[in-house]
Amino acid sequence: LILQKAVFLAQLLGVDLGYRYNWYVRGPYSPDLASDYYRFTDLGDYENVDFAENVKERIAHVRELLEYQKEEHKGDWLEALASIAFLVTKSNKTIGQAKAVVAEVKDHISEEIRDKAAEVLQEQGLI
Repeated sequence: LILQKAVFLAQLLGVDLGYRYNWYVRGPYSPDLASDYYRFTDLGDYENVDFAENVKERIAHVRELLEYQKEEHKGDWLEALASIAFLVTKSNKTIGQAKAVVAEVKDHISEEIRDKAAEVLQEQGLI
């Protein structure tokens, strides 16, 4: 879940890793990313990959987005961020419509988290 949402957000920030997303039960989902994840976990050490500076900056931006929510709600936070961003940018929903869809299909995500996610996405110019 965290990888799917983090990569979606990174791509939204301009780090095109080539993954295409569809709407799924837990929000934006890329079957190709899931496949690559399971394939690459068998390859060993990938922690020391060196990225170009502009990519590092965008990854840092994703990390900043993660810091808005406490650790115990990180999954819900990422799911709200990515879902609202996907619905607005890919499904042409208004912010209000996107929050309503998330409320309807993801009732485990609190209204507070949905509202804060939409606010942060707007502040960061992502929606």
